[in-house]
Amino acid sequence: MRDMKKNLKVVIENCEPLLMNPEDKFNDLIRDGWSVNNALLSIMEDAILEKKLEEDYPDYLPDSMIGKGNGKWKVRLVREDLAW
Repeated sequence: MRDMKKNLKVVIENCEPLLMNPEDKFNDLIRDGWSVNNALLSIMEDAILEKKLEEDYPDYLPDSMIGKGNGKWKVRLVREDLAW
């Protein structure tokens, strides 16, 4: 059996969300009839997805994103230098 330490100290870097103006999106979702819980979950999921895309595909921009449920997304990416 592995020797498991009871406590660990770790440093996590680059935890900044990429969302801009989340309060505007939140207000829009509430205005559209979303519950507070679902609005917050949607904003968090968007932040996680955008962060993963930025980390894993830094030279690409998302062109379209379709939620498939259970935390899965189908994303079409366009190379940044060809996007415009």
